[in-house]
Amino acid sequence: MQSYRAIDKAGWKTPTLTRVANTPDMPTSDPPPGEPRARVWVDMVLLRHDLPDGTHHHDWLIETTPGAEGLVSFRVGERIDGLAAGAVFEAQAMAPHRAAYLTYEGPVSGGRGEVRRVATGQASWRVAMTSSAGGAASLEVAWAKRDNAPRSLVRTHEYTGMAEADGVWRFTISAAELSARVSE
Repeated sequence: MQSYRAIDKAGWKTPTLTRVANTPDMPTSDPPPGEPRARVWVDMVLLRHDLPDGTHHHDWLIETTPGAEGLVSFRVGERIDGLAAGAVFEAQAMAPHRAAYLTYEGPVSGGRGEVRRVATGQASWRVAMTSSAGGAASLEVAWAKRDNAPRSLVRTHEYTGMAEADGVWRFTISAAELSARVSE
């Protein structure tokens, strides 16, 4: 079994994701002949953005590579961390956000409201995102749980998105073939 990098963001429970099923790995570089490719997991966060007018939306922010400064950013109207396999949701592409938003909670500059983390997790890009209409992206997503359960079984899901007009993306959640055990 292979353990993945732990999710650890300012007070959130720190599970270790351990592979329990075999899946194709996302290539990061060509490995030596006969060796498997390593899967790269990146951090992501779902922020609730409360606006000054009393409305809110959620910002889904995803690293492109570990430690990258610019985050892939989407505005979504609902929490997407608890959606079931088969669910479909729309996401509005936004300008890249700073990596500091992976852990930041508080006021947004310029009087644009406040953000609060509602979920954190990790993702593994299967198909790199292309930004034009007709573009596509696919990533395997594992949301962290913010409970005190000592052990629980989590399934990662594949989020497959297609770019439509005006920066709107339509994502479909399908059950991924990778299961992960969360342990302390």
